[in-house]
Amino acid sequence: MIDWVLVRQAAAIEPTNALAAELLLKQAMGCDTEKPGCGGCDSNCCGGNVTLVEKPTTEQAVIYGKGGFTGPGDPRTLACQKHATDQNGKLLAVHTAVLVQPNTRYRCALVDLIPGDQSCQIYIEVYDKSGNAASKTGTRQLTGWSESTSYDALLDAPASPGNFPMGRGSKFWPPALGGSGACIVDASGKIDSDIVGSLGLPRGEHTSYRVVYRER
Repeated sequence: MIDWVLVRQAAAIEPTNALAAELLLKQAMGCDTEKPGCGGCDSNCCGGNVTLVEKPTTEQAVIYGKGGFTGPGDPRTLACQKHATDQNGKLLAVHTAVLVQPNTRYRCALVDLIPGDQSCQIYIEVYDKSGNAASKTGTRQLTGWSESTSYDALLDAPASPGNFPMGRGSKFWPPALGGSGACIVDASGKIDSDIVGSLGLPRGEHTSYRVVYRER
């Protein structure tokens, strides 16, 4: 059933915030962005609009999100491409970034926001070339990331591989980009994947992210 209140809200804000309007329209059509683990839209929500980005025929060392850059290979969903709130200040989207490193083993195939998840986590999934779930023991979190391959520290792997809590230092204030937090797949101390960064808690609001890596 269409929520016409949300439709009217989307129509009212479209001239000034097209992204927020689009997300509101998706919610109005039944997308349960508050559903924990939904990742915005899954197979039971909005017809499964959130899917992994297929491997591009050619890859370039670009940063999706830097200067607002996007393109056909951008793995970020709309909810991770630009800061957006509705008229009531409710969080709809956060500006994240992806540094593509074509010569590494794993590419980022999806970055999505899970606003209904209050645990303040980065959930990472890893898959092989055939799409089968692979070990997450190499997933790690970086601090001090600043749109390059440099960073301050490579944090110890958590007790539950692939689940990284975002601490108090992850708070930031839009329109500034998210904190220096980032995630990778690590191979003996060497970054072996694209880097997903600018992950944080806008205005300290509790939310979580889903990041999917797939073998190149």
